[in-house]
Amino acid sequence: MVLLGDKSLAGPPPAQIFDPVPRSDYIDAILRDIATVDEFLPLYTRNVVLTLPRIWSAVATETVHSKESAADWALPRLPEEHRAVLERARAAYCGDAKDSWDDILSQVRAYADHVVSEIERARTETRCGKTGLERALARCYKSRP
Repeated sequence: MVLLGDKSLAGPPPAQIFDPVPRSDYIDAILRDIATVDEFLPLYTRNVVLTLPRIWSAVATETVHSKESAADWALPRLPEEHRAVLERARAAYCGDAKDSWDDILSQVRAYADHVVSEIERARTETRCGKTGLERALARCYKSRP
């Protein structure tokens, strides 16, 4: 994100100092977040709900999105039954809704499972980050009952 903005508080622009992060390194790093979905979804629901589309969009496209723009990218790609979860997370993130999930907990879990499956599908289609995703998915699903 630093290189995308290419703005500094002092000194030369970041693009003159830092090399771009190789795409494979970036994808491997973001795919590791999948391994924490089960652990953090109940604790940091909004952030996990918003992080999953960032991972999905990064794997499916070559674009780095903010949480808000990743939500915008993902919403039309989600089945209708999962959109309310992401819409609520985005509204809570923007301060337009309460960060409350008790009334839709089962929908949150179904949403997370769906987006993780979409990440895997996108990874398979693009052949992106295979090793990192396979390790992350193995850890994620190994911890499930």
